[in-house]
Amino acid sequence: MGECRCNMSDDFLLNYESASRFSLDFLWSKPSSVEDMINKISIKEMLTLQRLADEKNIRIAFFKGMIEKIDTYDNANIRRLQHDIDVLVSPDDVLDFKNICKNTGFNISELGEEISDKWVNDSLNNENIHHLPLIKKYFFGRSICLGLEIHVAIDSMWRRKGKSNTLCREMLSRRASITKSIPLCGLDIYDRLIISMHHFSKHFLANCLTYYYEKTRLFECKTLLDAFLIIKKYAISIDAELLALRAEHYEMVEHVKFASMVMLQLFHFDANELRIFENLYCHKFKRNTTNMSIANKAELVLKCATKSVGDLLACSDIDFYKRFIFNCLHQNIQVDASNAQKQCSLPLKSFATSNVEPQPEVTFLWNDMVATFTFSFEQPLKNYISTNKFNDGISIRLYNPSFSFEKDNAVRNILICAVKNELDEDSIIATYNGVDSFRTGERQIPCKWMSKNSLNCFSVSFDWKELMFDISENAYIGIELMIQRDSNANNASPQLFYLSNCVPPHHNPAKFALIKLKSEDAPC
Repeated sequence: MGECRCNMSDDFLLNYESASRFSLDFLWSKPSSVEDMINKISIKEMLTLQRLADEKNIRIAFFKGMIEKIDTYDNANIRRLQHDIDVLVSPDDVLDFKNICKNTGFNISELGEEISDKWVNDSLNNENIHHLPLIKKYFFGRSICLGLEIHVAIDSMWRRKGKSNTLCREMLSRRASITKSIPLCGLDIYDRLIISMHHFSKHFLANCLTYYYEKTRLFECKTLLDAFLIIKKYAISIDAELLALRAEHYEMVEHVKFASMVMLQLFHFDANELRIFENLYCHKFKRNTTNMSIANKAELVLKCATKSVGDLLACSDIDFYKRFIFNCLHQNIQVDASNAQKQCSLPLKSFATSNVEPQPEVTFLWNDMVATFTFSFEQPLKNYISTNKFNDGISIRLYNPSFSFEKDNAVRNILICAVKNELDEDSIIATYNGVDSFRTGERQIPCKWMSKNSLNCFSVSFDWKELMFDISENAYIGIELMIQRDSNANNASPQLFYLSNCVPPHHNPAKFALIKLKSEDAPC
């Protein structure tokens, strides 16, 4: 494909083929005339929104996308792709700013549905979102669509902790015009840098949640390139200590550190630029012990990924992913099942809103042919009724460390439940159930119901081949096991017993327990 059209041949350590893996292959292509037109339209609309917001004494600031293109990309003569406009607004001002957007022609949908107070409030009722759904404006007979995302936080964690107003206003108080020629207000250098690195790491985490079942890019590095160019332009003026303190204040330290490690693999930095990263790793951050459950244990996941990042360019995405999951599993609960003739107890924990029943006993036994789970309950497993909101059920998820996408994906999601057969007799079935923990799947798994004296105590055996596991290749497997019991008492929530993780999503193998099958313990 030739050389990169940007002026950074000494800094950019990738060629076209390797850049494609990191979503940076756009650097080798020229912008289209449509792209140039969208850029001009974007700038015009941003200036209009900013002017109208200033007239209403509403502070807004644009970030990512066009702001970075104007300040750092154009300076370096590099193409920058953007799909929409991102604007930060304090939650207290979002309804007033919504009216400005509505009056300038932005709508919810192609049908021209207006942006209403109810639509905004309904969106904000979900504390797990940090921006409103995309709103749109059309140009040239609807041939060009411009999207706008109104952010009320940089991360949904701010909203869950009630920090959105405070932190947004802090950021907005430091806003400044990016250039004299185009007086758009952006965030200050430190916030731009932290947001760019955090955005990369956040998307890495999201991609890890789905990578095990669909082969996608793990590394979406467009905003990481933003961060790199910010450092290249402003390194002399960046106070490394202030950057570290700001990242800590936003509770984004691990995101920033991980992004830094990846940047060091992809780009070249001089000695002055490297001091920024060195400070991040030498700085004594305050330990926030309450943050471990936030964002799917993001801190743990990113730390584990960092251990593998040194091999980033040398190995494929799937090899990197396997090493990353290996590191995660070895920091979670571990069960030694290396003696294949001995039943291993699985130490369950309990999560419940009311006292329902004692903890069930669960054991695991395996050989080269089958895996056997034995369950003992004080109260029998109730028949599964699909119309109930809550049902008794046993959810087992197994991670296969030797998986390949040519054969299948990495995780088997299984629901075990009790049903009545055609003779009105108790029976146990197992089905592949996808992402939902306690819903029967369409495809039944052949399984042996052993020792079926009652629904109080029974064993279920699965054929490894049916699960598409070549167990001879595996020194370990990952497992998450959850048992849900319907209390039927005063509409109480069901009692949940679990092995490793009780926080959704449950299908992420990074949070599974480790079952050690062999004495050797090396990643695949």
